[in-house]
Formats: sequence, structure tokens, C-alpha cells
Amino acid sequence: MTGKPLYPFGYGLSYTQFRFTSLQLDREEIAADETVTVTVEVENVGDFDGAEVVQLYITVPDPGGNQPLWSLKDFQRIEVPRGGSIQVTFEVEPEALQQINEQGGAEILPGTYTVHVGNSSPGERSRELGMEWVSGTFQVN
Repeated sequence: MTGKPLYPFGYGLSYTQFRFTSLQLDREEIAADETVTVTVEVENVGDFDGAEVVQLYITVPDPGGNQPLWSLKDFQRIEVPRGGSIQVTFEVEPEALQQINEQGGAEILPGTYTVHVGNSSPGERSRELGMEWVSGTFQVN
């Protein structure tokens, strides 16, 4: 065994297939105490009606190299009829942007934050398995 997970977090099987498109952030820059609204279109492109868990991950600036590549911050379970689409909205509050510093305190660093929305955690193994997500960035001043 290589120590590499066989399936990424959030991976699941479905009788249908979903496509994630049109990721939009309501702002490109925010202050550390402000909220970002994220919307994404989820389309059922498979042959059956289906349910999906739409997951939102955040990648924070990491000057010390001690933070995770991404962290699950929110999710929503939705149902989409075959051939239909639904717009999903997330409110990313300041608490979702916090990281723990070396002194054990929570802080929000200035810099570029990346939002990933899809049906599993982002990463190469997810892509190999055919999972989908879309990404966008914003700045914290």
C-alpha cells in the first residue's frame, strides 16, 4: 500500500452525473471582517434524477507551509432533475478564512484565497476518478 487514499474525501457514487460551472464571487477583494458570496451552477447531465452534496473548500495563504492544501468549509445537499440545473449559493464568513498560527491563535492573513466548489475534495486523485469542481480566487486586504 502506498499510503495514498483510494478515494478522496467526499467521493461517492451516484446513478447520474453532475457538471459544475459558472463559479462567481460577489467581490474580488474584501477586508478580513467581510463576507464573500459564492455561487455556482450545478447541472444534472446524466440519465436520471439525482441528489448531490455540493462541497465548498478554501485554500488559505500559507507563508510558513503549515496549512492544509484545502479545508472543507461548507456543503449543501441538493436534488436536481435529469437535464435540470440549480444555482447553489454559499456565504463565506470570516471564520472560514481563519488559520492557526504558531502560537495557537486564529488569524486571517492578507493574501490570495482560493475557493473550490464541487462534488469531492479538489486534487489529482479526484480528477482521476472523474469528480468535478470549479475554482476562483479573491484577495483579503
